Amino acid sequence: MTHPFSFNTEQLNRLFPFYILINRDLKVIALGKSLSKICDLKNVQQFNHYFNIPKPLTPINSIDDLIKLNNQLVVLEPTTYANYKLRGQFEYLKDTNQVLFAGSPWFSSMEQVKENNLVIDDFAKHDPLIDLLHVMKSQETTNHDLKQLISTINKQKKDLKNVSKKVRDIALFPQQNPDPLFRINYQGDIIQNNPVAEKLNSIESVSYTHLTLPTNREV
Repeated sequence: MTHPFSFNTEQLNRLFPFYILINRDLKVIALGKSLSKICDLKNVQQFNHYFNIPKPLTPINSIDDLIKLNNQLVVLEPTTYANYKLRGQFEYLKDTNQVLFAGSPWFSSMEQVKENNLVIDDFAKHDPLIDLLHVMKSQETTNHDLKQLISTINKQKKDLKNVSKKVRDIALFPQQNPDPLFRINYQGDIIQNNPVAEKLNSIESVSYTHLTLPTNREV
């Protein structure tokens, strides 16, 4: 058994605060309280003079064009410059020969919500848009922090590489010394020398200032 029911204006505004009610002549005869904050139809009452339908692309010449979109996902965009789109669906009201658009703004950031002077209470309680935008904002913040962390790590790796190069250069300095350098143990065995020293046939003429003894008294 079918139980007919209807909404009064206050209920309709709570459920679909961005609704548009259109009569058979394509005139807008009612507008949701929240949509009226961003949509100025005082001078332009014809629906097809104010809105285009880019998805699915549909020329609007009569109410029949809107009725054909019944039960489909529809995107509306103003013909004048405005920083918003509406996403929703059309429903044909057979008893009154009217078409109702029920939907909400299609925003991609909380900044767009603020730019259009809207607040959370302008959206229906069941509308998930604000929650989704908050999640997107949190992800954006997390991604920014992650990029900062990666940048810091890369800088630290670069600094460490430069320090390692300096340490290596210092370590190689004796090898690059133009004077012959020897390191001997207490038994007089040569345990280390630089490339210049390798070219000598003997160390008799080498100054003792170029000879170094290990501090651990190697045997």
